[in-house]
Amino acid sequence: MLYIVIGLTGTGKSSVAKMLALKNQAVILNVDEFRQALFSIYPSKNDQVFPEEWRNIPYKAIFLTARFLIKQNVNVVIDAGLYSKKLVSEARSIAKNSKVIQVICP
Repeated sequence: MLYIVIGLTGTGKSSVAKMLALKNQAVILNVDEFRQALFSIYPSKNDQVFPEEWRNIPYKAIFLTARFLIKQNVNVVIDAGLYSKKLVSEARSIAKNSKVIQVICP
């Protein structure tokens, strides 16, 4: 099962992701944590700290990881801003053969 939790900064995405993960024995893939691990920096919540060409790298890493885990029958929660329709569509395509639940935090 894939859960996609999206929304603007400060809307409670991470709190919802944690609840979903606990209830459904899922692994949380958080874009901020991937960004920090990949670039070894701790930016403010403003993505403009990164060069534009780096912006999608954490998302690609999350999507690859999610695909791998889902193939292993591991439940996954993606916790990310997903700032474009393209990213949302790409996230949803990860689990073509399984259920996808999208949660939008307004």
